Amino acid sequence: MKFKGVNLIVVTSKTCSPCKTLKTRLNLENISFIELNVIEIDGKFNVMSVPTTFLMEDEEILERMDGFNVPDYKNIIKKYKEMI
Repeated sequence: MKFKGVNLIVVTSKTCSPCKTLKTRLNLENISFIELNVIEIDGKFNVMSVPTTFLMEDEEILERMDGFNVPDYKNIIKKYKEMI
């Protein structure tokens, strides 16, 4: 997987309830993101739980959010909006 530019990457699984909440919130706020299933990433990002969200620029991870909590969510979305 190669990423170019600024991207919000959300690692999820089919059965993850917090993943669904996070994706719904991103969609309601019209935030574009790339969704990857935890099975697809094959250990690339050292993900131990889902959802895990990355703010990336090209191949560099700038921010990481494990799980879903509102303060971290607001912080990562604010930074993402400032960069795009």
